[in-house]
Amino acid sequence: MGSAAPEAGGAFEEAGGGSEAAGAGASGSESSAPPDAKAADLSTETFLAELARKSEEAGSAATSEDAGEVAVSWTEERGLVSLASDVLTAYGDIATATLATSGYLDLRGNVWAALVQDARGWVDVVTVTSAADDGSATVHVARLLASAAPES
Repeated sequence: MGSAAPEAGGAFEEAGGGSEAAGAGASGSESSAPPDAKAADLSTETFLAELARKSEEAGSAATSEDAGEVAVSWTEERGLVSLASDVLTAYGDIATATLATSGYLDLRGNVWAALVQDARGWVDVVTVTSAADDGSATVHVARLLASAAPES
């Protein structure tokens, strides 16, 4: 497996010269984040719009402790490689987004992750976790907003 990662189509290029495996020790356990009420409506075609909507709401709630991060999650009945590839393709349609790194987080290839940075001031941490039979996969995207970063 090594540094193999799902391929993205289009002009989406990886910054820093290649995918990297992030190491061992990741588990496929569920996130402690509360479930998203709109998770049933999310897909590779809609998640970026939902993240943008949540980012705007977080920006207007600057006093909130959670103003610096928004997240979405959903599960689809297809394999990890197919789903992760479509997620990367969605980011490829954003001219200001750059793939910083991507790769498998475990030796079996059941957890894949990517970091996507955007010139407008956000970084998305993307994980795609496969079910044991690879019949379904779950995507979790956490968007970190630069507007909430402490000033130096």
